[in-house]
Amino acid sequence: MRGGFHYEVMELLRSITESADLIVHFMSGNDANPDLKKWFAGKTISNAETRKAMHDLTNEKLDKPGVIVPMGDMKASIYSNLSLYIHISYAALLESYSVFSKDFDFDRVVGFHRVQAESSLYAQEVMEVTIMALEFFYKRIGDNESQEKLYSIFKSYIACIKR
Repeated sequence: MRGGFHYEVMELLRSITESADLIVHFMSGNDANPDLKKWFAGKTISNAETRKAMHDLTNEKLDKPGVIVPMGDMKASIYSNLSLYIHISYAALLESYSVFSKDFDFDRVVGFHRVQAESSLYAQEVMEVTIMALEFFYKRIGDNESQEKLYSIFKSYIACIKR
């Protein structure tokens, strides 16, 4: 981020987001979660499967008849936008164009701006979600010491952001 590599940061954030989503998906079921077994067997769990499972879990835990939180749609929108960077879309490439030099942003002037305005804010969100997902994981497996360490890290992290 310090180097103005906005495009690359967004690619990394997509991978981190997918990993955190997988953690929540695997921990939300019982110990016999078939997707977890598939994953350990070397199979890929599609993001669509993860989104559906998170949607179902969210609405099951909501326990408000007639109210549906469109978690799957929200996650699909985030995933779609982050995928623009992985799949080298035209829209994402435009973010690498500098109107100042009328060329690609080799000096990363635009990259610095985009890091400040976009990717650093999303990175903060991803960091929070990742810490919470790992906290959930450690709680689920009964590792209270690791859960407490993560909670301490989370508190320190929040304190740093507020400065």
